[in-house]
Amino acid sequence: MSKSLLFFLSIISLSYSKAQSIQFADQETKAPIAFASIKAGKQIFYSSLEGKIEKRYLEKEVNFLISCIGYETREVHGPIKADTIFLVPQAVKIPEVEVKPLELRKVKKLGFVNKSAFPRLTFVGKDSLFLTIYIANTFKQPKQIKEILYAFKNVGESDQFVALLFNVDEEFKPNKVIHSKIVDTRDLRNKARINIAEDNVYLPSNGLFVGFLWKANDKSNKSNLYDELEVKMVDRIKDVPAFMHYKGEWVSLNPGVPRFGLTVYE
Repeated sequence: MSKSLLFFLSIISLSYSKAQSIQFADQETKAPIAFASIKAGKQIFYSSLEGKIEKRYLEKEVNFLISCIGYETREVHGPIKADTIFLVPQAVKIPEVEVKPLELRKVKKLGFVNKSAFPRLTFVGKDSLFLTIYIANTFKQPKQIKEILYAFKNVGESDQFVALLFNVDEEFKPNKVIHSKIVDTRDLRNKARINIAEDNVYLPSNGLFVGFLWKANDKSNKSNLYDELEVKMVDRIKDVPAFMHYKGEWVSLNPGVPRFGLTVYE
């Protein structure tokens, strides 16, 4: 095959890829917006780490509610044909808290319940995105988060995963992503403690969902976001809500819940 034909085919491939996705970006900086939520009725979709989503998800003739923490919410009527959707930055209010050095403040663990005999659960496939569990705020007022906690069995072929925090919607399901952080897995075994104290993230009064997303290895030829995820599960306790995001919907996990949690400053 000639070099000119290869170049022509690569241009077609790039054009096709661009035409099949929509970019979400900051209106002022034009930077990509990762994990923007797009809600259509009971279905909810999220933009990728690069701020993109496939157009096929937004082809219905319905109203799409587009939101992301730190940005004004937009409502766009479908089908959405634009290549880029810009969101307007919004000032974020920080709860008033007692000013005290972090090293002098007490820490309490929430969620991350003890081990049980419940078998590990394996999640594989491009249609399975986030895995989440609800963490209640026992203080009934916003508390600064120190760490996000995870327990898992193996990391597959992935070198990284994304730690996520979701706020709670009116149906008591995960809604907007309020914080995200990419974590290297190379030095991890079966637990991860991600310190986000310097990010000034707060546990809302009504709690939040701790989420987990594998980031596929760049060298992997697989199309799914993670390669093979084995998460340590425990028996469901007091009907703690836990969900897996599957084909645009939050599906309840029964009868076990993943061992995720937080530490917060009292």
